[in-house]
Amino acid sequence: MKLKIGAIGYRNHAKRIIDIFAKNKKVTVDKIYYPKKIKGDKYTSNLNSLVDCDIILILSPNHTHYKYLKFFEKRFKGYIFCEKPPASSIKELSNINNNPKKTFFNFNLRYSKIFNILKNLVKEKKLGNIYHAYISSSHLFGKNINYKNSWRSKKNLNKLGLIENVGIHYIDIFSVLFNKPEEITHYSSNVLKDTSSYDNCSVIVTYKNNLKLFIYLSYVTAFDFNMKLVGTNGIFEIYDSKAKLLLGHKKDAKTKRYCRSSVSKEWKLSEQDIMKYSLEESINYFLNICLKKKNFLESDFKNSIEINKQILKSKKIIN
Repeated sequence: MKLKIGAIGYRNHAKRIIDIFAKNKKVTVDKIYYPKKIKGDKYTSNLNSLVDCDIILILSPNHTHYKYLKFFEKRFKGYIFCEKPPASSIKELSNINNNPKKTFFNFNLRYSKIFNILKNLVKEKKLGNIYHAYISSSHLFGKNINYKNSWRSKKNLNKLGLIENVGIHYIDIFSVLFNKPEEITHYSSNVLKDTSSYDNCSVIVTYKNNLKLFIYLSYVTAFDFNMKLVGTNGIFEIYDSKAKLLLGHKKDAKTKRYCRSSVSKEWKLSEQDIMKYSLEESINYFLNICLKKKNFLESDFKNSIEINKQILKSKKIIN
């Protein structure tokens, strides 16, 4: 018998996730909840109708996640797939009591190609001691009419802006690799004056052992995605859809000065590949647990709550 899925949310990113679930022949999307009535057999404006499902997907705007988690906390005994972040305030976060063995928060970059590569590099200490990391991710989403009409553009619905929507993914995987941050500071600004949320952001994350992660995030600057980690024994970088590993130390034959090392390994790896692959893999992982009637690791639940807490406690400096 197929597992029945009930989804909350149905447009844009929610639709992408529902479509991935729908491809699996062992599940069926039975109900889709939306507060307003929508024509169609699967759509419902009665939230209680999802309780009879085996799986509930919380794919609604960030500020509503907590509300739905609390609604199903005691009413629902099945599996919950909730988009990150779990909550939008420290108070909400401290009141989440859903079953950690059956609740999955979708920090999907944990299942990405880039995370797997970085995990191996860190485990094998290929780069030596890593002291510097930099990520730039800008999308021009602000030019899209869908952005200006969405909850993401409204400060009252999206209080932290880009660090909560995009930056949290990168801070999360670095926190899994290097333990929780000692401090997070973000310099945020609202550039698009017909919106109110923060659409341009620079972040500094400090970890133990002198590692600092610098992140630039923007919905208003030209498209860019690059990443670099610099260690005592080498460099890992992503630029122009290519990932490169440079190891060892090289000297210029004439000047005898150190120069850029040769490439030891190369991967084809774009941001789109990373995001699409990681989303599919995180859903596959989730479904595998559900179909086998197993439990999620409680440590994953705790890590998700912790990184959400770290973001909410971050120092905010308004430019």
